[in-house]
Amino acid sequence: MKKYLILLASLSLSIQCFAQQLKEGAYQGANVEGKVFTLIVKDIEGRTGSFLGLLLELDKKPSAFNKTPQPSLAIIYLIESLQSSSFSMTPLQVTGDGNFGFIDDDPSLVLNQSNKSKNIYFELTSSGSDNIYGFKGPIKFNKTNDDYKWVEFLSGNFILNTNDKETIQVSPLVTSDRESTASLTLSEINGLFTMFEHFPSIYLLNQMKVSSTGSEINSAAKKLLVFLNLNKKEVLMVVSLTFPDKVLVLERK
Repeated sequence: MKKYLILLASLSLSIQCFAQQLKEGAYQGANVEGKVFTLIVKDIEGRTGSFLGLLLELDKKPSAFNKTPQPSLAIIYLIESLQSSSFSMTPLQVTGDGNFGFIDDDPSLVLNQSNKSKNIYFELTSSGSDNIYGFKGPIKFNKTNDDYKWVEFLSGNFILNTNDKETIQVSPLVTSDRESTASLTLSEINGLFTMFEHFPSIYLLNQMKVSSTGSEINSAAKKLLVFLNLNKKEVLMVVSLTFPDKVLVLERK
């Protein structure tokens, strides 16, 4: 927890009056190719005017038979006020020293905002910087999406695609240290891991190595985890450290 507080304290918090119009919640839209996206915006406690943004590409459009499409790709951004009607979005990644922050502190996207009818309207465009990591614009958001919520932490047993053979068991959070342990039995990754909260509601997964002399924690993170509520279902999303690798979504049972 101390690590992300130090990072947040070092950020420039240029706060505009317009920033108060960007609120915590989820917004849905699409790009010119028709791909569907949801942007989940989360307040950073004690940092008015700065937000965390979880940008998700969804598998397909919502329908009467599939009201909550599953995320397929994800990037986490720091969102900061840029000027009276726009915000910068800078990708947050795992750095070389194993922390969570900026590899390139130039924003990759710009979020432009205006009002249309009763809905808030956003458009994501390229920042024009050399930072091209993650999603590309333009992406237009024209409605809110109450089916998606970013929650702080969930413990318990999570299963992948109703397959109880591929699971993640998450222990209760040690609030003083903002960490937990997780046992993974997935086809692509398995073992005992420590979960560290390096940024609010974002957890890095570091594998524990057990030997005859005891156990130690690998300093290189394997994945990052976030917890979501998708259409009233509590899920754990496993995000690869390499974009555009697919995310894994496991449902709490």
